[in-house]
Amino acid sequence: GLLPRMHYRELPLDDAMSHCWLDSYIDALDPYRSYFTAGDIASLQRFDTQLDDLTTRFMPDISPAWIIYDTWRQRSHQRVEWTRAALAHDPDLTDHETIELDREDAPWPADEAALQDLWRRELEDDWLRLLLADEPPDDVRDRIRVRMDRLERNTDDFEPDDILELYLSSLAGCYDPHTVYLKPFSAEDFAIETQGTLEGIGASLRIEDDMVTITEVLPGGPAQLSGELKAEDRIVAVAEGTDGEWVDVIGMRLDHVVQLIRGPKGTVVRLQILPADAVDGSDRKVVTLVRDRIDLDRVDPTVEVREVADPDGGVRRIAHIEVPAFVGEAHPEDGDPRPSTTQQVNALLQQHGDVDGVLIDLRSNGGGLLDEAVSLTGLFIDRGNVVRIRDGLGRIERLDDEQPGASWTGPLVVLTSPYSASASEIFAGALQDHGRALIVGSTTTYGKGSVQTVLPLDDSLARMMPSTRGQNLAGALKLTFAQYYLPGGRSTQSEGVPSDIVLPSPFDARVERDGDRPHALPADAIEPVRFKPAHDLEPLIPALRQRSMARVQADPRFAAMVEWGEELKAIDEANQAVLSLEERKAELARRKARREEIDAILGEDADPVLDEALAISADLAARLKR
Repeated sequence: GLLPRMHYRELPLDDAMSHCWLDSYIDALDPYRSYFTAGDIASLQRFDTQLDDLTTRFMPDISPAWIIYDTWRQRSHQRVEWTRAALAHDPDLTDHETIELDREDAPWPADEAALQDLWRRELEDDWLRLLLADEPPDDVRDRIRVRMDRLERNTDDFEPDDILELYLSSLAGCYDPHTVYLKPFSAEDFAIETQGTLEGIGASLRIEDDMVTITEVLPGGPAQLSGELKAEDRIVAVAEGTDGEWVDVIGMRLDHVVQLIRGPKGTVVRLQILPADAVDGSDRKVVTLVRDRIDLDRVDPTVEVREVADPDGGVRRIAHIEVPAFVGEAHPEDGDPRPSTTQQVNALLQQHGDVDGVLIDLRSNGGGLLDEAVSLTGLFIDRGNVVRIRDGLGRIERLDDEQPGASWTGPLVVLTSPYSASASEIFAGALQDHGRALIVGSTTTYGKGSVQTVLPLDDSLARMMPSTRGQNLAGALKLTFAQYYLPGGRSTQSEGVPSDIVLPSPFDARVERDGDRPHALPADAIEPVRFKPAHDLEPLIPALRQRSMARVQADPRFAAMVEWGEELKAIDEANQAVLSLEERKAELARRKARREEIDAILGEDADPVLDEALAISADLAARLKR
């Protein structure tokens, strides 16, 4: 098949892969272990080493996909029936029971009695969350009943191509998290999005634990421009216009949610959001967006020149250039040409060439065009390698800056975060390897160093399943086939680009990076290219780090950020919620009050990380000018 032959890792489809495939498919159907019992799982283990053999037959046998799904479907119907019966009475919200919030690694319920006890706790938890989100008590029962109706419909509405997509994507995900099978509808939808013709909010979504989760906020879209949405935020309800009724989307199929969110350009959609850093499931906010096409004009780099004190008692002028994305030159039919990111940054450097240092801010930059990452790097180095791409056969493509000279040869700092990914990591890592920049920010960047392509599948795939609506099914495979490597030989995959000077961040311990995902490609390295670094910044780092640490320790804003991060981490690790209304109210009130204390210390629109990065830039400028 395509996967063993063309995937970067070239792993065989054998018994070990069959074991992973079965586990992944079960987890995809029941990620939080609230449908299958331990007995169900024991019964399904008969397929543990059989899926590979069944699939590689001349006439592939994918009946396990339906057998396993049918087991889940029966449990789903049982849950709906049980919950409807339980809704006849108000739950007891006065006891001191608790519920485990994240059951990814929990044992499977031992039997049906244990399963129903879990359903009872989850019903009480849902009831509490709705009450604490100011849902009128009389409406809570109706909201949960609607969710059960939706679960029943979704269960029965699963079509053969839905099951096949989930089944084959479970196999694909065993190779790496970015490899996925796309059924025909999904493949068409993916093509529309990558061509940039989609009108909507500018965000990529996935379903996780029955909730719609934002996986990426796309540059130039309404979501990014609002400043109110970020990766890992969850959408719990959608409303059309400024006064439309809320539609609860918990448990709704992703394609149905997408249809609710999309709409004509210029129209309003409201989202009820559970923020990624929410302290409780009832800690929600409403975000109002105007649907639009992604407008690349609105991801232009910006500059602000700041005067910053240096260690010698003087003042250094630092150009803070924020680069939201790497986009290419555009020549629209109905408008003026739009210069590329590199062209715009170059113009800013020429305009502000009299500064003492430059700070490139990539904290919200999730990537973009590889060619732009290469050309932007070229503004700061005098020729040389930027990145190499190696495929599974060991073939290497080398991308170099071939332009002589540089637009800025002075002190340079690059500010990153866990959200700096892909092209951002190539840019930052290449400058770090060339000795041209200090990397400052979170411990490391996101760590996506893999390369994907979309391969349309021929109709031979249709022999795996019956015809639907008179059409054979094929779809496409989004496949990881190569990996990026920096000039020094290391890959950005999994480990990302580490900061030379780490600044405290409440997100570091909570943000899932690429290397944290199941079956992520491991970090590795190839032979470095031969090049002479522009500078050796290593001797300067200890003193710069020491000065930064002293400032950070004296800044109450950083102390508040660290304390809040530790509190959030403790909440995550506790992984428990009490099922008493009064206790839950008291705990939520305590957390909200604590958050208000933190916000008061930070101040409105405070950005201590940027302030410290500017101070490091001034320190570096002073050192290099001596």
